[in-house]
Amino acid sequence: MIITLNQFSMSEVRQRGFVSLPILLLSFSIAGMTMIFYEKVSDSKKWQALQAPMVGENAVWTQFSVALLSQIDTSKAVLSSCNGFCPIDENTNWPYEFQINRDVKLFWNLETVDFLSTTPDEVVWYRACAYKHSSLLPKNLIDGQNLKNIHCWWLKERANQYNLMSHIHIQ
Repeated sequence: MIITLNQFSMSEVRQRGFVSLPILLLSFSIAGMTMIFYEKVSDSKKWQALQAPMVGENAVWTQFSVALLSQIDTSKAVLSSCNGFCPIDENTNWPYEFQINRDVKLFWNLETVDFLSTTPDEVVWYRACAYKHSSLLPKNLIDGQNLKNIHCWWLKERANQYNLMSHIHIQ
């Protein structure tokens, strides 16, 4: 059945248009809010993607410090050959390794310093340094990229108690 406009009075037509207008406004409002919501979700996903490499990088160093430094074996410490701690360069020895996963491991060393001005309560200072290394490169190769990934921890021992004094990412 085809309905023509002349079958309805003008008030009926206005009334039907008035009912449709709020529905249209509601539909446009919902569509606009949906667009805004998905834009916010997209921004959030972009931010998470930007943070993901940093979170993974920090997890590696946290895992190392908890596993090794919390139960440090100071008998592995080598007396530093410099007056103080030696600078880290291509000649630095990395005798120990810590496996993170199949592809990544950390090589690390532990040095102690014999300061001339030792305190009466026999404080001993240690420096543990590590760098992240891919299994694709030879162990003895330290290129510029690996030197940027070195982290060092300074520890103080007094009366067989160890205090973590500092943790620095060396660049």
